[in-house]
Amino acid sequence: MTRFTTDEFAAFIGLDWADTTHDICLQVAGAAKREFQVLAHRPEVIEAWATDLLQRLQGRLIAMALELNKGPMVEALRQ
Repeated sequence: MTRFTTDEFAAFIGLDWADTTHDICLQVAGAAKREFQVLAHRPEVIEAWATDLLQRLQGRLIAMALELNKGPMVEALRQ
């Protein structure tokens, strides 16, 4: 397992998975304010969010805390 230090991450995300929506808290490294968002549980919505986030953070590392280590949301993020 690769270990990273917190200063290597461009952002930190907490994601609360649910059947129909997902609550997201995003803290960009160095930013004073957290961002909150709710996503619908639809593959195209999750994919668009992840694509936008990767572009915004220029492909840098993102730390994400999830409730589960498997399931539909984890699989969607692996895409």
